[in-house]
Amino acid sequence: MAATGTEAQVLDALLGYLAGLTFDPALPVAQPGVAFAPQTGKPYLAASFHPNTAGLDGLPFDSDRTHVGLFVLTVVWPTGQGLLKPLDVAAQVRRAFPAGTRLWRNNLVVCVDEVPQVDAPIDEAPWVRIAVTIRWRVGVPAGA
Repeated sequence: MAATGTEAQVLDALLGYLAGLTFDPALPVAQPGVAFAPQTGKPYLAASFHPNTAGLDGLPFDSDRTHVGLFVLTVVWPTGQGLLKPLDVAAQVRRAFPAGTRLWRNNLVVCVDEVPQVDAPIDEAPWVRIAVTIRWRVGVPAGA
């Protein structure tokens, strides 16, 4: 089924781009809203999508709109193995979405204009979690 709503199209573009990336080590991705059972002791990435707001670009109510939000990729790593490797993977994720990234898909251009933020590790056994927050925006023409 093709994505038709703006937020669905943005998520489709981000997940499509993510599917084409490789990390060292290769990690499975838990996608938002899709059943996922992590394997005990095996690291993975968890994706979450947070549309934030949409605003009019001009004064009239029929102006173009700008949608903004967050795409968070969390490195989930088994505890007891230190922080170096999961932090290295978080850096790989950050480098995969550099400021200036443009994703063309579904007649939209999803823009990453800021360097993604790597958050502090959260150590809650049996996992260490390090979130990488990617801020996105997309312009939508009036009437679309």
